[in-house]
Amino acid sequence: PCSPAGPPARNHRASRASRAFVGVVAARLVEELRNRCSRATRFRGKTMDPVLELISGTQSTPEAHKALDATLRSRAEALQALCRDEAAVALAAERLDARANALGLLHVHAARLAAIAANEETAQEEAKRAVRATRAWAVQAESAGDQLRLAPRAAADLCRRLTDVATARGGACSRVAA
Repeated sequence: PCSPAGPPARNHRASRASRAFVGVVAARLVEELRNRCSRATRFRGKTMDPVLELISGTQSTPEAHKALDATLRSRAEALQALCRDEAAVALAAERLDARANALGLLHVHAARLAAIAANEETAQEEAKRAVRATRAWAVQAESAGDQLRLAPRAAADLCRRLTDVATARGGACSRVAA
């Protein structure tokens, strides 16, 4: 028969080794994501391709989503400059899955609304389309709460920007978003 100390010690060592292995793998994934982020998020260009690549290539782990959130927050101004173009946001919405890439699209929609709020010359129709697109994304992404819970500030910022754009365009939110 087995001694009481035999198998649990092996299991303890095995679980310690597996935890160490998982920790190493997670650290490598986060490091790989950071490297990709530093290369892919040089948003100096005029296309959304690097942003879409970054968002779609993110692993479905909380660590990867936190790293993506930090990267997109640190490059908010460059993302906002890209999102001045309505077609860029439409491209992102078309290519990215609203549930699987909810966190990335949250930042894209927030950047679009920030670009509209910063530009006084934005037409009311363009603002309405942006509000509608953001609302449509929010309905689709509702089931992706696990990603969005990792970035409560970004979600709150999106809501604030949505309200600012909707109320600044000559009327109540319901009239602009209708």
